[in-house]
Amino acid sequence: MEALTLSGTMTTTLAAAFELRAGTQDSETWLGGGSTYPGTLTGFEPRQTDGTNGYVSGPKMAIINFTGGADNETCILGGGIESILGVFINENDAAPLAETHASNNHTFNTSFAALTITLNVQGGETDVAGQMLVLYL
Repeated sequence: MEALTLSGTMTTTLAAAFELRAGTQDSETWLGGGSTYPGTLTGFEPRQTDGTNGYVSGPKMAIINFTGGADNETCILGGGIESILGVFINENDAAPLAETHASNNHTFNTSFAALTITLNVQGGETDVAGQMLVLYL
């Protein structure tokens, strides 16, 4: 699994990244079709020689911390990922948005397209901190 990378305008830190499957798989040939078994019984020699029947990428999950968030800031995921499946966000400020503004007419969410997550903060807040849970392939 290639390491997840983060870029964009948001200040981000990768807290954790997991593959959502049990065990680890690879695509190396096992025993390379050779005859490392004792004897010469053809029926018992390894047959997998193409190296493609091993690892099939599964969904992954990352926890990303961010600080200093404002409206339209971005987090771009890289490192060999194919697509973002979903993003869940949680604010983690000492004074949350709803408590810092008298109007309470604020939204705080994300949108994503391709490999870019965009933070949506309305109401003038410019220093939002929180975490994103991102599911991706």
